[in-house]
Amino acid sequence: MPSPVRPEFAVLGPVEVHVGAVSVPLAGPRIRALVAVLALRAGEPVPVWRIVEALWEGEPPGGARNQVQVYVSRIRKALLAAGCAEPVVRTRGEAYLLDVEPDRVDALRFTRLVAAAEAARTSDGGPAEQAELLREALALWRGNALADVTGAMLGVEAAALEDLRCAAQERRVDLDLARGRHGDLVAELRGAVAERPLHEGFRRRLVLALAGCGQPAEALAAYREGQRLLRDELGLDPSEELQETVRSILRGTAPRPDPPADRGVPVGGRFATVTSCSLPPAVAGFVGRGTEAEALRAALDRVGDFPAVALVTGAGGIGKSTLGIRVAHDLRAAFPDGQLFVDLRGSQADPMPPREALGHLLRGLGVTGALLPDDLTERLLLYRSMAADRRILVMLDDAAHEHQVRPLVPGAGGSAVLLTSRSRLVGLDDATRVELGVLTRAESLRLLGSIAGEDRLAAAPVAADRIARLCGDHPLAVRIAAARLAERPHLQPGRLAAELSDERARLDALRAGDLEVRATLAVSYGGLTDPQRRAVRLLSLGDVPDFPAWAAACVLDLPPDEAEEIVERVADARLLDPVVTDGGTGEVRFRFHELVRLFGRERAAAEETAAARAGAVRRLLAGYLVAAEEAGRVATGIVGAPPLDAPRYPLPEDRLSAIRADPPTWFARELAALVALVRQAATVGEAVAACGLAASMAEFLETRNFHDHWFDTHSRALAAARAVDAVPAILAMVRNLGELHTIRDDHAAALDCFTEALALSRQTGDLGYAVAALVGLGYLQRLAGHYTRSIESFTAAAEAARRAGNRNGEIYAEQGVGAVWFEQGRLDQAATRYTECLRRSRVAGYRAVEAQALRGIGLVQLARGEAVEAAESFRQAREISAALGDRLVEAYAVQLLGHAHALTGEYAQAETLLRQANRVFERFDSRFGLAMVLVSLATMRLHQHRVEEARALLERACGLWRRLRMPYWGAQALDLLAEARRRTGDGPAADRAAAEARALRSTVDAETVRAGAS
Repeated sequence: MPSPVRPEFAVLGPVEVHVGAVSVPLAGPRIRALVAVLALRAGEPVPVWRIVEALWEGEPPGGARNQVQVYVSRIRKALLAAGCAEPVVRTRGEAYLLDVEPDRVDALRFTRLVAAAEAARTSDGGPAEQAELLREALALWRGNALADVTGAMLGVEAAALEDLRCAAQERRVDLDLARGRHGDLVAELRGAVAERPLHEGFRRRLVLALAGCGQPAEALAAYREGQRLLRDELGLDPSEELQETVRSILRGTAPRPDPPADRGVPVGGRFATVTSCSLPPAVAGFVGRGTEAEALRAALDRVGDFPAVALVTGAGGIGKSTLGIRVAHDLRAAFPDGQLFVDLRGSQADPMPPREALGHLLRGLGVTGALLPDDLTERLLLYRSMAADRRILVMLDDAAHEHQVRPLVPGAGGSAVLLTSRSRLVGLDDATRVELGVLTRAESLRLLGSIAGEDRLAAAPVAADRIARLCGDHPLAVRIAAARLAERPHLQPGRLAAELSDERARLDALRAGDLEVRATLAVSYGGLTDPQRRAVRLLSLGDVPDFPAWAAACVLDLPPDEAEEIVERVADARLLDPVVTDGGTGEVRFRFHELVRLFGRERAAAEETAAARAGAVRRLLAGYLVAAEEAGRVATGIVGAPPLDAPRYPLPEDRLSAIRADPPTWFARELAALVALVRQAATVGEAVAACGLAASMAEFLETRNFHDHWFDTHSRALAAARAVDAVPAILAMVRNLGELHTIRDDHAAALDCFTEALALSRQTGDLGYAVAALVGLGYLQRLAGHYTRSIESFTAAAEAARRAGNRNGEIYAEQGVGAVWFEQGRLDQAATRYTECLRRSRVAGYRAVEAQALRGIGLVQLARGEAVEAAESFRQAREISAALGDRLVEAYAVQLLGHAHALTGEYAQAETLLRQANRVFERFDSRFGLAMVLVSLATMRLHQHRVEEARALLERACGLWRRLRMPYWGAQALDLLAEARRRTGDGPAADRAAAEARALRSTVDAETVRAGAS
């Protein structure tokens, strides 16, 4: 009996399916896309949610799951009609599986053959065998991968296949070139270049093939065509490798290519591995939910090819978050690579968008500062790549809908996602669901006793049972009832049961949809005193995630002790939760459950005037502004500008003293609240307060490298200030944004900001911001080689600082002049200026410039050949920056320290330090720092006589310096590159590098007296 005919699936071109000689009709782009998704994962179950994500861009229709079933049915019928005797599209729970051998899918066969060629390369296989395997693999392609389907998800798959195709073709061509088959390759390479005219790898190989078969003129013409295209399309010159190939042809010594080296780079390799736990603390006194908790643990604590997803759903206030957090803590050991928590704000009017949520998750995985992509798709792809090889638990609290959640689920690996939502999220087909209802009667009684006291309830068991029954065994209602008993030791359980019986409307509401929570909260709210109810109303208006008692005093406009007593009583009624206790200060923080916050705002709208509501928010902003300014005042920056004219609420001296004792810790503890308040202030029309809060924490955000928060707060506050033309506030924001853009190497944006800040400071007469703007301009002008203008800016800044009595600004500006003198080669003057700035900064306690002055002194010592002394200067600078908590500035000192050790021959220590600095620069995407490390490594390689390595490092560094447009450092790197090329015997290339260095130096001011220190 003949064996059944098996289908073949082709995606390396238009999507096609064949059963023997019969072509299977695939009617419609979504059916073709579905075939592609299944084919690329042949033999693996593909969840329905992933298929939906691939078939529909944006929000899928409500019946997407049913449509997928229809498409699968059509594919099965088409296969059967074409003669496929066995079913190959199988159902596996909430997934579909294409049951065919991998070699029946051209893309999978292609990757297998490429892998086999690679295996032959690393074993005993010869070039001919490798080339034949690659030729067989490449012959499977019929055009662009997935040519007739669209969509972001499949677009990523297609791009990955195309990249592998290019790499395979390049490797096979190199093998054939190495075997002398130049003439056989010309037509193929002309086609590859025509298809990808900017691909330098194919163009270089075409040039080699043409030259190798005796057509040097045609080879040069192909090169010139590529040179023209690169300049016209990208504004770039051909790569050094391509240029060198052409120079070799002109010399008559065209190189023979070696087979390509390994190019595998681990995805996410630029990012440090971070193990983070951002779970909120588990609630004390947790009772019940044993069955549900066990179901969640079993669903999440498993290892598979795809992440486990579990959903806790139920009515508001039913205990979803409480249960989820408890289970997440129980499973921490099972997820050693981290446990991340994000509140998606699904029950609020503005649920968190996926882009923002991905930012939280990526930061939890160690992606910070400038490395965090802005684009949603880039964040999504980076998150999935970083999560793929880790075992992390992601808790997504209060999800609004499926479209908010899907991008946050890792794409592969052994991670798990724990969701809570009021909605059932029916579109998440592969989620294990746990529906929370009311407690059992036994659980209600245990919860009641854990709060009110077991002995007290044991004496009145009938009344206790009646309370639980009248509360409908609803967790929040039971907690409220228990809190009333706990608050009033004299209140008998029977009396409370009678009171609850009188509230029949409320008790009925407890068992009826959304009204149940509101009515339950109303029971507790009605039991408060007037001041306590007012506290619920007004405190709920702030957008802070949690707050200390002193903030409540500001909102309520009461003495701190009185406000704290009221807040404690509200917390006793479980309308506020104590969530954080700082053991060092004894400070207790309070947080509203979101449902209680919404209830409080409803009551505020009904019971408070608009003026009273606005006043409460204004006092909260005013209190935080005083606290933030106190913390910022202890910091030693260069601005020294007067505070913005926004309302301020006085804080008690003991609170201010606590802030002054440890400002960085205070900022870290209050960061989430400060960011939220800047957003709220900008939204409600308090633009100056928004700018004041943002400005007060700018130095903390800078030293801790919280670049995202820095940009977000200042951009929002600036927009609000521009809307009302608040010039002093605009001035503060644009100056600070100029500093941020400078750190991010965006010098054009920084120049715009500092220029505007200088103009505004002259308009307002604000010497403090004039100093800051001038030193910012001076720094940028120095980097660009405009030394005359730089000295003018720094000198004007120093004079303005002296007039304003701004010691720090004066020291910083004079240190800037020293840096210009150093780059001009005026070493004695620079050393004198740095030494004086070091002395003055120590007297002033200005540690940031103390570190800068030490780095400057070390650079002078290096230029004089005093590497040992320089190392000591850099070591001291490193210690200061580390104490300030500024990892980026610390890395600059580490790089210089490594450079000094390289010059003294301590190569192992130098290598360690330079690699350490490089990791920090990569994390913050500091191109300046990365270029400095490359030059230092190259310097060490030259000392070690590893000249070829040095040359490669310097070519990379020179590329960075060209993009940064910093002539001083670029010229230094070019000098070293000239030396490396000369030592490799490449005199012409060395002369070109030296000429480029001279040309760079010609762009700087004429008073430069020497090339610069090496």
